[in-house]
Amino acid sequence: MKSSLLAAAVAALTITGCEPPGPAVAPIGYLQLSTPRRPFDTLKVSPTELVSPDVQLYKVDDGFRGTVKGQPIDIAIVSKGRLKGSRGGLPIDMHVNHDAESIVARGLFGGRLVSIRFSKLGIGSCGPAQLQAQEEGEGAGDPCNTSQAALVGKMIEQLGEDQTAAYLATAYFR
Repeated sequence: MKSSLLAAAVAALTITGCEPPGPAVAPIGYLQLSTPRRPFDTLKVSPTELVSPDVQLYKVDDGFRGTVKGQPIDIAIVSKGRLKGSRGGLPIDMHVNHDAESIVARGLFGGRLVSIRFSKLGIGSCGPAQLQAQEEGEGAGDPCNTSQAALVGKMIEQLGEDQTAAYLATAYFR
């Protein structure tokens, strides 16, 4: 009896276009952001989603879809190093390139001209000179966001540069 009810429920969900949830995917980690506008925010990062109270971005066949602050977002990796889509009806058109030791994503995100640099060393200006200055106690704060270095390294390794760029741009430029 229970199995026939379950089968009927799955069939009803499939007919209405809803899929039953798949198996849970273990998170890669938690991205913790602190900016002047957002003193502290945490986003769950997994191969299939980027989630926080403001962000619900899910991997779909042709890219990523969801909402950011209640606005729809749609991002596609149209070719290696190129992200296109829209956020709240405004364009996303970013190029992802290598720049010496880091990866730089530049272009339009939700109609705004943005740029984000990341590497296995962290997020931001993370060249050897910045790291040395930081170790010597010079410079302001943590220009490399080194507290996020391990997570960003895992993201690049498990998700690839383009998906990592899509996730980081969504997290930072919402």
